[in-house]
Amino acid sequence: MHSHDNLHDHVHPHDHEHAHEHTHTDGSAHTHNHVHVHEHGHTHDDGHTHSHDGLLKNKAEAAAFLQYTLSHNAHHEEELNGLVHSLQHLGLSREAEEIASCIGALTSVNTRLETVLTRLK
Repeated sequence: MHSHDNLHDHVHPHDHEHAHEHTHTDGSAHTHNHVHVHEHGHTHDDGHTHSHDGLLKNKAEAAAFLQYTLSHNAHHEEELNGLVHSLQHLGLSREAEEIASCIGALTSVNTRLETVLTRLK
């Protein structure tokens, strides 16, 4: 725990675990959990204390979380590629192109995350 000794505004991330079921094009399904982080701003008054118990404890934990996130993102990328294919077959090429563009952005983000993961290991 730590104390904030003066009045200031800032944003704190708050997370919770969330389960998602995924059904693949072959009909197989599975459920997995992942953490969603949400931020909200608030003002601290003098003497406010809060816990950091939910924070990762070391580089190894951060690396493991990042590895999980990259694996999770790869799974979603596969699903989005399937969506692009489906949209193309439905004649919705504009929508398929937009999803494909989003996949490109996700790939770019994952490349950046992989760089951070390499530094953490």
